[in-house]
Amino acid sequence: MVAPDPALWSRLTHRFHELFAERFRLAVKAYKRLLALIEARDADGAQCLWRSHMESAAAYLLKDDLRDMPVVELFA
Repeated sequence: MVAPDPALWSRLTHRFHELFAERFRLAVKAYKRLLALIEARDADGAQCLWRSHMESAAAYLLKDDLRDMPVVELFA
């Protein structure tokens, strides 16, 4: 697995709000775990992790009045 470029990481975290940087760090961590599960051929583990990740992302991104809106309408 390739380690993230420290200079790129520094620029990203410096430019974005601390909350976004933390969420980005958590997302990268989830992607790394997903890749490790795929490389280990653990389909059940990968599916479980990705479902949990997507549910968490949806809860964060689709909060408040967007929660009940069909996805198609979000991009209209």
